[in-house]
Amino acid sequence: MAVPRTTELESYMAFIPTTLHDNVIELTSIKLDRSTSDQSITLMLGFINENYSSTMWSNDVKKWLHEFPNTALLEIQLPTERKDPNVLDEAKAIAKINEALERIHSIPDNTPLRMIVLGIGFHTFLFDTIKHLLKEWRTPDGEERRVKQLKFVISNSENDQEYFNFCKKLCLSGVCQSIQFYNTAYYNPFGHYNESCA
Repeated sequence: MAVPRTTELESYMAFIPTTLHDNVIELTSIKLDRSTSDQSITLMLGFINENYSSTMWSNDVKKWLHEFPNTALLEIQLPTERKDPNVLDEAKAIAKINEALERIHSIPDNTPLRMIVLGIGFHTFLFDTIKHLLKEWRTPDGEERRVKQLKFVISNSENDQEYFNFCKKLCLSGVCQSIQFYNTAYYNPFGHYNESCA
């Protein structure tokens, strides 16, 4: 049996940074908190297109309001071009995003924001929107927010890894200090963790 060369052996050696400046990820599982502070907001966002209509959106909003009652609601429907449903209408989308940003500024410091992704559309613009909202999220006084806490909710098994990795990047980059990740696809209809799904 051939002995690996030194360069091959080096590839198996552990890499350890000389100095670690940024945080690490801490994974915990906790009970779902259905309560919402009177001063917080539940933001629902997603794409409206030929496969996910405004009626379907409204029906899903009603379902989630039953799951998270007594919450202030904010909706961001990201519209697509009429001529091409696969193309985002960025001008209208940005206007809606800026309006939403003004609303979430009203959330008191150290109070989490719940964000629920609706529909089946998936696009990098969605990640850009979420990151922009969190980075620009300030206190009611316009000051830098000391702690940004996000409760992130999806119902998506197809793009689960992309969403989870996105949340990981938000934490490690310092955009958000705490994220609670809830994907309904992880559970069976009785509410128990389904190992075959995640």
